Amino acid sequence: MFKFFSRKMSCLQVSPKSNNLMKGFLLYLLTAGYLQQAVVGKRVVVVPMPNLSHTRYLTNVARAMTTYGYEAWVCMPASVAAQGVFNTTGIHVLEYSSRDVDVVEDYMRYVRDAYWRDERVDMERMMAILFEHMETMVQDENLEKSIRDIGPDLMIIDNLPHMRTIAVMAYKLDIPFAFVGPLYEPVAYRVPFSTATFPSTLFPYTDAMTFPQRLISFLIHSATVVFEFFAHTDAVRRYAPEKPYLPIRELTSRAEIVLIESDPILDYPKVALPNVKLIGGTAVTQAVPLVEPFKSFVDTAENGVVVVSFGSHILDLPEPIYTKLANVFLRLNLRVVWRVNMTSPDPDKILTSSWIPQNDLLGHSKTKVFVTHCGQSSQYEALFHGVATLCIPIFLDQTYNAERARSKGYGLTVDLKKATEDEILAHIQEIHTNSTYTTNVRKASKLFKLNYGLPMDKAAFWLDHVIKYGGSYMRSAGQYMPGYQFYCVDLLAFLALISSVLILALYYMLKTVLRSVCNLTSVVKTYMRYSLDFLLTIYYEEIKAQLY
Repeated sequence: MFKFFSRKMSCLQVSPKSNNLMKGFLLYLLTAGYLQQAVVGKRVVVVPMPNLSHTRYLTNVARAMTTYGYEAWVCMPASVAAQGVFNTTGIHVLEYSSRDVDVVEDYMRYVRDAYWRDERVDMERMMAILFEHMETMVQDENLEKSIRDIGPDLMIIDNLPHMRTIAVMAYKLDIPFAFVGPLYEPVAYRVPFSTATFPSTLFPYTDAMTFPQRLISFLIHSATVVFEFFAHTDAVRRYAPEKPYLPIRELTSRAEIVLIESDPILDYPKVALPNVKLIGGTAVTQAVPLVEPFKSFVDTAENGVVVVSFGSHILDLPEPIYTKLANVFLRLNLRVVWRVNMTSPDPDKILTSSWIPQNDLLGHSKTKVFVTHCGQSSQYEALFHGVATLCIPIFLDQTYNAERARSKGYGLTVDLKKATEDEILAHIQEIHTNSTYTTNVRKASKLFKLNYGLPMDKAAFWLDHVIKYGGSYMRSAGQYMPGYQFYCVDLLAFLALISSVLILALYYMLKTVLRSVCNLTSVVKTYMRYSLDFLLTIYYEEIKAQLY
């Protein structure tokens, strides 16, 4: 093209100097155009659930994408972005209305307070809160406009049940989408599986279930096949009526790729399709040197440190719980770094803070035990750095997470409300003094690093791959089918119909044969009766003749 314009310019009556200037200007325009083309399409938008933990691990994925030359935007409410606890180096923050974080806070506050009050979680209320959050995001016109203006090559959506509805926004804007996150839901992504080896995360089961546990697992997963609990089936009609209609499951099953934060080292082995990858936890990063006041406190701990955290949503504990734990920590011969919004009873022994550099603390050589609520990200950080855990699950999937860590020998589990001070103290000391737990988790850590390295890098590789080459070649035919075809409902109905026809035909045949048999029996009986009567008559006459 440049030669073509050069020949055209050579035909003009201009001085050599002007000609060189024009060639240089043309070269600049062409180069700028090519560079612009190179940049256009090298963009991704990441949409996490608007809370700290989920935003943190998807921010890691966004940063990893920049190493492949992408411009990355992470959507987060202004109130989340203002906390300044994320490493946003090299990425853009796309802020939107803070109304969403209020919904999520309401949800987390509700399930947390229900736990403290020993109340059963009202599933209807919980679902109403989640639906409100989902609808708020997908109907946010300003957020939609911002994403449209960016023109991303791919939308990366948090892989949670109700967040699947965000795929409607991508569908509406004609943007390919992918899911990254902790949810392994084979029903949603059309992965064939057996309920016998796939425990529900609602219960603390392992993959070696008893008969009652397998029955419960079967019923729960069967219900998810029939019913859509976390999204509107007609979400496309509700939020993108101008687009061709697709049920929400058929839409989400067409994701370019689904990256699951799971692996057989921390979790149990799972079945996957080529476009459903198990990548481990994207929250993990290499530890960096501690900052003050944590550095001095940990470095001067002679016997080591216990790190205690129940996540970003459990900072204020009921007074009896706080007192029980504080008394336990005061009796330890280890120092304690405790993420809690309360004053330390002994600052020389227990360092309390509403925020801690958890990953860096777990990566420190003096950390001996991690007391955790067993959130997904916290578990993966402990696994990555090889720290044994005392699992104290609070709500949701944490009981499942705690049981898998206990069953694999990475730590122990205790009920925070029922356990006494002595029991909690004994569990921490058992983990600290019994090398079995540390040996197990450090071996698992080596396996994890060999297989997954830094999972955020693995996530970035696959996301870049599907942007360049598309994910259709990895997609199963079952991910295009209507649900009734995938689950063979039409075939089962056909076989049931044929079986019913055959059974009815057999029934009428038997009925006809039996009727014929009955009729023949009646004829035989009549014949025999008349024959007998005839014979008796003859014999009677003979006997009568002989007598008279």
